[in-house]
Amino acid sequence: MQNTGKREFVRVPVAVKISFNPVDPKDKERVVESINRSEEDTYRDVEAFSKLIMEKHKLQETKEVNPILLELLVYIKKKLEELEERLETSCQVSYAHRAITNDLGGGGLSFLWKEQIAPNTLLDIVIGVPLFPKSGIRVLGKVVSCEKKGAEYLIRVAFEFIKEDDREDLIKFVFIKQRELLARRSLGKS
Repeated sequence: MQNTGKREFVRVPVAVKISFNPVDPKDKERVVESINRSEEDTYRDVEAFSKLIMEKHKLQETKEVNPILLELLVYIKKKLEELEERLETSCQVSYAHRAITNDLGGGGLSFLWKEQIAPNTLLDIVIGVPLFPKSGIRVLGKVVSCEKKGAEYLIRVAFEFIKEDDREDLIKFVFIKQRELLARRSLGKS
């Protein structure tokens, strides 16, 4: 893929809370593993759950189990496990730094900070987007630039690792905010 200098994802000026910690490069894989831990093969879950239900209710054929209901139950089970893990993770990982985003997109974010953060610094970030049942989206980011803006620094971060379903949720959130922004602009012009 040729680098055209353009961003792959749109960023929208939106202010959401973030919490972050610098990450030692030696700990990068551990952080990625921690972020990725809840990701499992859904089909394997449906198949395992199907066998469990068949055994429990002494069913002879898979046809006796409604596949849509089964998928719904597995989805609910996964969401409950995800909530439980996020609650456990939020108790285990304490974030020393808090900020507000300047802009946000599916590939990164920027925020103002009181101190310089060197480019290539890895950050473990929780983005406080209001997406039920998620209390936030956890990503591993890399500082791509640090620019002086008045008394503070504009820190630009590209996502090094984000789960794809979290990226999709984040993009949906950004599109909603972009539509709101465009609606406000069009109302202001009238």
